[in-house]
Amino acid sequence: MTVLPDAARGASHLNAAAHLSGPFAGGARVTKLDFDAAGIAYVDWQARLPLLLVAPRVDVGATELAGTVKIVQSSGEVIEPIEVRFARYTEAGASVLAYRPGPPSMIGDHAREFTVEVDGGGEHAEPQFDLFVIEGNLGRLLYVATAEKMRLRRQASELFAMRQLAAADGRALERIGADLGVPRFDTKLVWDATLGLPTIAAATEADADYRTRLAIYRPLLRASRRAVDEMANGPGATTDPNRGLPAQLGMTARVEIEESDTELVIAMRIVGAEPQRLAYTAFLRKTILLVPGAPVADIRLVPRSERAETNALCVRLATTFTWPANPAIAPALARALDRVGKCRTALGVTRPWKVLRTQDDAGGSRYELGLGIDLEVPPAGELAALGQKHVVSGTTPEIEALIASMTPVPAAQDLHGRWLLEACLLPTVHSLDATKTYVSHLVTHGLSIGETVANGVTQLAATWNAPNDSGPDATLVLALEDADVARASAGVAAWTLLTGAAEQAGWAAAVAPPAGLVAAVTEAAIHIATDAVATTKTIHALAAVPNELVLTLQLDATLAAKLATHDAAATAQLLQLVIAFQRAGVTSLLPLYTSANQLLLVIGAVSLPGASTLLTVEKSSLRWYVVPIAGAPGTVTPALGSRTTWSEGEGISAIVVIAPGRRGTPDPRGRVAPFELRVSVPATTLLELEQYELLMNLFDRAHPLGVVVNTRNLRQQIDGNDDGTAEPISTALSRTYRPFRQPRRSPIEE
Repeated sequence: MTVLPDAARGASHLNAAAHLSGPFAGGARVTKLDFDAAGIAYVDWQARLPLLLVAPRVDVGATELAGTVKIVQSSGEVIEPIEVRFARYTEAGASVLAYRPGPPSMIGDHAREFTVEVDGGGEHAEPQFDLFVIEGNLGRLLYVATAEKMRLRRQASELFAMRQLAAADGRALERIGADLGVPRFDTKLVWDATLGLPTIAAATEADADYRTRLAIYRPLLRASRRAVDEMANGPGATTDPNRGLPAQLGMTARVEIEESDTELVIAMRIVGAEPQRLAYTAFLRKTILLVPGAPVADIRLVPRSERAETNALCVRLATTFTWPANPAIAPALARALDRVGKCRTALGVTRPWKVLRTQDDAGGSRYELGLGIDLEVPPAGELAALGQKHVVSGTTPEIEALIASMTPVPAAQDLHGRWLLEACLLPTVHSLDATKTYVSHLVTHGLSIGETVANGVTQLAATWNAPNDSGPDATLVLALEDADVARASAGVAAWTLLTGAAEQAGWAAAVAPPAGLVAAVTEAAIHIATDAVATTKTIHALAAVPNELVLTLQLDATLAAKLATHDAAATAQLLQLVIAFQRAGVTSLLPLYTSANQLLLVIGAVSLPGASTLLTVEKSSLRWYVVPIAGAPGTVTPALGSRTTWSEGEGISAIVVIAPGRRGTPDPRGRVAPFELRVSVPATTLLELEQYELLMNLFDRAHPLGVVVNTRNLRQQIDGNDDGTAEPISTALSRTYRPFRQPRRSPIEE
């Protein structure tokens, strides 16, 4: 509740009249008039020396209030309409003199009766104005004596408002801007169709736009996720329209803010002398791993209750799965598989699921430690049956909760039952071929470590395999699939994938390109080696790149021939291919021209050497670690990259490789890296230049210290020339917006 010590506020004459005492009280009489249903007020008595006052009923805001007073004498004479005007920020009750009856309307000291009607802005006046009649010479004197107080209070209200960002305007806004280091713009962003990028034109910035920019810097800000979201989107659910600062520039779509979704993908391999390695895996089977259907070995010192629970688990696994000879699996994997078996039983499937491979001394990083198994691909009808009976009861709360969390997927879209296995805490569901699936309780996906020994040197290679273990890095395989779909949609002729000897022969045949091809490639926003020396150096450097990290495509011969002559249509098709590769997640692109007049495109999961073009930011690589098990641990060199050399120690060690993946999916593309925010708007939303500029400055101001803001998606959806289509801005032009806040100079510098 608000307590006002001065209830009359701007109507100070009311205070003065209320404090009259004795005979003075009769010299100043104040009467408030009431409006009837027709909006007419009546002075139906002969008032003594009256003044008619008009006052706003509520405080006047940033826009002045005006009205017209119509007075009709009791004789029927109409007084000329009187316009009353209240300056902005006038207080409620602060009045102006609208009517003082002159001699023709007076009978001695008393005025004839009259009626009053007030029109304001074409609307009924009663909600806007109050009418007062002051009578008496003393009343007139009190009104004149206190009139200046109304002006002082109004001016104080205006000064207070001008210190508030929401109400300030004109020079007051500029004073706030000066405090914040954010001057008013005397230009505006426009699109230069010739250059294809934003430029500026002279224009004075409106108060509303200036106020929106200042709002980024005016409040105290803690750069948390909640604060950033509040500023960019305002309150409401994700399905509500934007109510943040961008909404003041007409933006209705909410800004999507994605934080890091990176998770570590891991692979492990035991290295060292073969007898010691085999002895270690035998030790694991005896003391750590579990054998489905067999009790826990007596050698294991575990509590009696845990032994009984584990033995029961092994019995259940032998019932719900069928196993190959001499099976052994990690305890955590066994518990995850037990959940799978319980869910299948609860959903009405009694057929045991066939396990094809478990712990295997010769199984490499996937199998030698018992951390993963091969499952048969279940029949499509069985998966369909599991999905149909999705709600169950009568089992344990854990299994009911697991089943309730599952979202069944048709077998045609998920042959391996990923929706079931992942819900049971098996994050790795990796397709090996059409008949078997590799699953693990660790996040390994398709990552594996290969080992080759030559001339006493142990070479280790880490490969993130795509589904079906196609060989090249998963990023390349998946990106090539997406790019091929985009190519077909754009009507570009199909390419030919070169592998093995054909790929090496294509590289060896690379020569300096013709001038027409150089021009076409340049217009497609990529680079190419322009002379024989640079081409030769590029080929030699390319041979050192691990072959699983590159793929070579040979473009259609007709398309290549047209590009060599700088054909405009062919150049446009090449640009479409480059854009498709970039959107698909290819890291870099290297074009090569061969002596057979063919154009090769080498795509890489890493930055390629020579005159290659970086399409996406290469965020990180694989890292190697050595975990000693017995004896001297040995070392790996280098510790970063897909390949390394193992310097053997005296004992055995576990080689661990860790790669950054994307949480919840085996597709590593598109992940948000640690210490990164990715901002975007819905794909159907196009940003005006002013909206884009506001968002860029907003996130420049609001992002937490040390966190990178990825705005690539915003820059792909800018409609600079208002033609309804996007004019993407490249990474090189990512700073083509005007910074709102200017650096301040110290007095010493001045």
